Amino acid sequence: MESESNSSQEICFSSEEKYKTFESLNQAISVIGKDGLLLYANSSFKKFFLNEDDTRLDLEHPFYPEYRKKIAKAYIGALNGITKYCFAVIQTKSNEKKAAEIHLFPMYENNEVVSILTMIKVVENRLLSFNDSTKYLMSDEDTIFEKNYYEKSPVPLLRINSLDEIIQCSQSFESYVGYSSEKILNSEELNFKFFFKKDYDRIKIALKSINNHETSIKRVKDIKVFTNNVTKFANLTIFQIYINNQISFNEIVLEDITHNVHLQEQISKINKVQLFRDISEGFIHTLNNNLNVILSNSQIIEQISEKEIVKDGIHQIKESADELVKQIHRIQKYINKNSSTNETIKEPIVKIIEDAVEFAKMQFKVNDSKLKKRISIEKKYFSGSIIETDTNLLREILISIILKVSKYIIKNGIIKIVVRENSNISIDIKVEKPQNEDFVHISPNTLNIFSGLKIRTAADKIGIKIIEEESSEFYSISAIIPNKNIVKNNETKSKKEKVKLKNLDIMVVEDEKPLQKILFELFDKMGNRVFITDNGKEALQEFKKNHYDIILTDYDIQGITGIELAARIKEINENIPTILLSGWSLGDLDSYENFIDQFFPKPFKLEDVITGMSSLLAEKKNPK
Repeated sequence: MESESNSSQEICFSSEEKYKTFESLNQAISVIGKDGLLLYANSSFKKFFLNEDDTRLDLEHPFYPEYRKKIAKAYIGALNGITKYCFAVIQTKSNEKKAAEIHLFPMYENNEVVSILTMIKVVENRLLSFNDSTKYLMSDEDTIFEKNYYEKSPVPLLRINSLDEIIQCSQSFESYVGYSSEKILNSEELNFKFFFKKDYDRIKIALKSINNHETSIKRVKDIKVFTNNVTKFANLTIFQIYINNQISFNEIVLEDITHNVHLQEQISKINKVQLFRDISEGFIHTLNNNLNVILSNSQIIEQISEKEIVKDGIHQIKESADELVKQIHRIQKYINKNSSTNETIKEPIVKIIEDAVEFAKMQFKVNDSKLKKRISIEKKYFSGSIIETDTNLLREILISIILKVSKYIIKNGIIKIVVRENSNISIDIKVEKPQNEDFVHISPNTLNIFSGLKIRTAADKIGIKIIEEESSEFYSISAIIPNKNIVKNNETKSKKEKVKLKNLDIMVVEDEKPLQKILFELFDKMGNRVFITDNGKEALQEFKKNHYDIILTDYDIQGITGIELAARIKEINENIPTILLSGWSLGDLDSYENFIDQFFPKPFKLEDVITGMSSLLAEKKNPK
């Protein structure tokens, strides 16, 4: 109920003739319009609400909050033509509580409800409020409301009594935990036992806080819930309610956050993988630089040493370093976060298969050491063609096929890979199945990376056909690469003209001191003038002042990156050859082709750098 003015102003009431009868009544009578505004109040009503020493009727509402919902429901019912009754407690100016019965009667004009007649009766003892028939009416209404409320609630609900026992639960809660309400309410073993012990203690603390009137609402987050099949997670909101205007209970609303928790766990795992990858890239970068020094020094010592025993030792070091370099480059390409699964590249089929085999072997070493298995791989190549496709995705498909086939090896076994070329290229990966009672068929759903349909789906993206065969003796998967992806011989690159690296001005921008020394001595002994720095800005200033024939720069240098340095140099003179060196995996360098002429990932062979520089200078000297 509202008035049109506040308590400091005189309230004007309607003086219509039809309301005069109510002036003779001792009960507080008022008429409220359909808009909720006060149309009329008799003298008793004015005295009850407007006495300075008593309660007041203004926008602050004298009714306690927990009763407003009841009053609002009764008011709406009266607007719909139903006589309603409710109970409320009113706060006086002196903070005293007055219990009152409120009766609401619809008033009609032309068979339409136009206003509500209210009668307020103060009762001395709230327990004696209303007679039996009215009590029955209220209880029946509340029962219907509570029944619908708990049957249709979309969120899980629990009702708790003063002994902190569950006395009612919604159907949605039954579905949430997977137990019937009968079992939840009647089983001593289950009542509240679907909450973890520590979480239940937190709930009890929250209930105690509410029961002691320290707060009217409490939120308890990240509660772990046992169900009949899985563990779920929920946030709880606990608040106090009233039944039949007398008895206090607590109600708990559960917000299911299981999906969010699982999502957070997945994000956490992804972050850990990302962190591991970042750490791995940093480790590989450091390893690349150190390997580069070992490899370069071994190459130089091998050339100048005269003792055969020293040459043999250095040659072994060099071969081991070369093998490690290959593995690092494979790993860099595989974990490169900038690589695109839509990138079309020309690569020899043998190289792609070798990479896939090496990655599969790494997986075997991790898993098979625990399972005491020994898996070997035999390869036969009857084709050395170059193919053009998304070779990164092809590698993943071949790795997945090898791993899938390997699942049929129980203890020891051989995976055979045969590559043939007719009109197409066929990659057949096969294993003999064990012929003993220890063999258990492995479900495709348990396999790593891609499995079953996923291999086919990935292969379909790049137009590769997958053929799977199984008999009692063997299991095989074949990948058929169509003829259109095979690069013809006349499309392969021809040998490039080379120039001798002598009497040149060479700039080297490198922050690794040992590699600085190696490159300086190499180019200096070849008869060149060499400028060395570890700072990109310093290199740029030097280039502006003096002439240089070729620039070699590391990526991760002080001042500006090697890519930025190369771009600035090309702005000054676009014909200057630029070579980028890096121990970092930089991904697709096509976007840098306008200012990076060649790229050598660390570790590199000195002869490869010399050959690349010679070909690049020849190309710049005699452009097509």
